[in-house]
Amino acid sequence: MSEKLDDAGDDAEDLRQRLTEAITAAGVPEEERPSVWFAVTGAFRAREAAEQPSFADAGTRTAPAESLATIKKDMGRTFPMCDAFDEGRPARKELHGVLSAFAATDPGGYCQGLNFIAGLLLLYVSADQAYHILHRIASHERYNRGYYGLAMEMCHRDLAVLHTLVQAHHGAVLEKFEADHLSLTDLFIRWYLTLFIDCFPLQTVLQLWDVYFAAGIPFIFSLILAFIDTHRDLIMAADGLGPTLLAVKNEALRTVDPSALISLALEKYPLSLSELLSMRTEAEATLAEQQREQQEKRDAFNKKRAEKDRQTGEEDASPRARIKGMLSFSRKKK
Repeated sequence: MSEKLDDAGDDAEDLRQRLTEAITAAGVPEEERPSVWFAVTGAFRAREAAEQPSFADAGTRTAPAESLATIKKDMGRTFPMCDAFDEGRPARKELHGVLSAFAATDPGGYCQGLNFIAGLLLLYVSADQAYHILHRIASHERYNRGYYGLAMEMCHRDLAVLHTLVQAHHGAVLEKFEADHLSLTDLFIRWYLTLFIDCFPLQTVLQLWDVYFAAGIPFIFSLILAFIDTHRDLIMAADGLGPTLLAVKNEALRTVDPSALISLALEKYPLSLSELLSMRTEAEATLAEQQREQQEKRDAFNKKRAEKDRQTGEEDASPRARIKGMLSFSRKKK
């Protein structure tokens, strides 16, 4: 089944949609999550096909020094209130092993945010499974491919896509955010980078993961649109930057039964991967044009500054030249 889910085309998309609907309707029993997550993400098939080095092989490789330094710092930041990740506990050692193995075998290396995803995975799946699921999340176009590089270019591209979607469905709310000097990046980037961790209650995150692993990254866009829809009146009534930011953050943290939110996201704001890929192409072109314009402005500014510095230098040099000439003439008279 996982092979069919990875196929391109309408049949695979239809199969994944039906799987998402089944998971949404019935939920995933907690004891079944390891096998379900491992299968629907395609991580099982990827491991069997050796799409990346095995976890055992990856453990013998050395990750870039910069990644290892960041991983070391993130050990104490990963669920500090969870005893399982205390210094010296097996889960902490497993987390370090999974992140180091990932950093040694992923072209993008390690990025903050992955520690939370890996940590939550390790509470439900084995270290081997967590390693392969993490690779799947970070490298497959259905999930968060390109999000975890140093520049996070693909994440910023998808936030540009989100801007287009929010503008189309909730234009007045977007204007409210901008009037309060809040960007969609400020409000929702962690939903993408950490897959809802620290944004929603834990049990809600797990239910959101069930759907995300089946539906992929388009689900996050749909969920944000549904969230804004649900809390529109509260957001519009918030007065200023602080209250608006808190309205979004606090309402997310109060979401203890996400079933209605998930249903609204999938039914009212459906987004297929093919539609997202098309919007990504448009967003990349727009961002490239914006970057070109910004570079032209920087070049013009630097050129103007260089010309000003040159003129200032000439003006400063003229008095010095006159004084030098006067001193030379004085010495000749003597």
